[in-house]
Amino acid sequence: MNLKRLFCVSVFITALLLLYAQGFHKEKYDFGFQSDDVGPQVPIPSRDSSTANEKAQGSHTRSLTGSSNSSVTARRVDVGHTDQDQYKLRHDQECPTMRRFLTSYYGLRLQDAGGVSFFTKYNDEYNVLYCSVPKVASTNWKRMMIVLAMTESERSKLTTEKLNNMRNVHNDPRVKALSFIGYKTHPNDRTYANYFKFAIFRHPFTRMVSAWRNKFQTEKVNKYFYKNYGVDIIKLTRGDAGVARFYGNNEENLITFREFVVGIKNGIIDRHWSSQSEICMPCEVNYDYVGFFEYLTDDTNYIWDQIGVRDEMVRADHISENGQLKSTTVYTRELFNELTQEEIDDLYHFYEKDFVLFGYDKDVNSPTFPYPAVPRVT
Repeated sequence: MNLKRLFCVSVFITALLLLYAQGFHKEKYDFGFQSDDVGPQVPIPSRDSSTANEKAQGSHTRSLTGSSNSSVTARRVDVGHTDQDQYKLRHDQECPTMRRFLTSYYGLRLQDAGGVSFFTKYNDEYNVLYCSVPKVASTNWKRMMIVLAMTESERSKLTTEKLNNMRNVHNDPRVKALSFIGYKTHPNDRTYANYFKFAIFRHPFTRMVSAWRNKFQTEKVNKYFYKNYGVDIIKLTRGDAGVARFYGNNEENLITFREFVVGIKNGIIDRHWSSQSEICMPCEVNYDYVGFFEYLTDDTNYIWDQIGVRDEMVRADHISENGQLKSTTVYTRELFNELTQEEIDDLYHFYEKDFVLFGYDKDVNSPTFPYPAVPRVT
């Protein structure tokens, strides 16, 4: 059997395994979903042959053109990015306790299908691995992976407007997942020892609110999500008569937030509102950098610097605390203040691993909400 046939067989087997993961209740992958959390738009990075990702322990510095340049070091960044020393202290303290939490059924099936390898995107030229968490600005990060994969000629013709208007980035072949090398390919494999590995996480409550709004509250009904999840939630909360009313008039019978909560409590789970810890496995994968949506601008700039992207266009504000983050935070407070304490506690227990590991506050009225316990470098 030649190499081409072996590759095709490997891709076919991986696809079957991922389809297998869809076979339990409505907890399934969506390969053709509509736009993800569009989030803050980002400018186009440019190549610069004078800097790159310098790994710790004296590993070589890789230039943006792919060549080795040991005389160049990464530029120091004086911004308020996530304090990695503080994160590692919390990681080392809390990860051993994670064993007391049972992995959800959805998380187990993700693992069976090579979950973290499916969500981990890679670029061999820049030696970077990115674990993509849905609803954590993942659409924009995938756009950036596409840009990194472009030739100089392609990038010279690209404008920021064209980049931000890219559609179907989730299925773009330039956004390559480790699972398509092999479903058991893991970010910790020796092949990726010198790759810069990073992941971005978000407060579980603001993330699930974002998922509800994006998948179930759009002006035009999201047919995929209502067919695969919404109808089951409506049947669970309103009965068959409610389903009939929904089919009779979609726009007037959309899923309420409380109904969405009931669906989660009853195991109607999709990756857009599942546990982030079960997607990116931060206690198992040796990430070089863990950032947070709440610090997105500074974390993004810092990550670009480590990868080797130095164009000042990238240093623009991707998100402001008085913009989208505030809107989502206020909206989350309003919705959660309408829930009972029992409903909030049930949601906390569902996302408990994320809360414990990242130190988020479950009290939406707390002055620290929605920020993680891990501070920023100032």
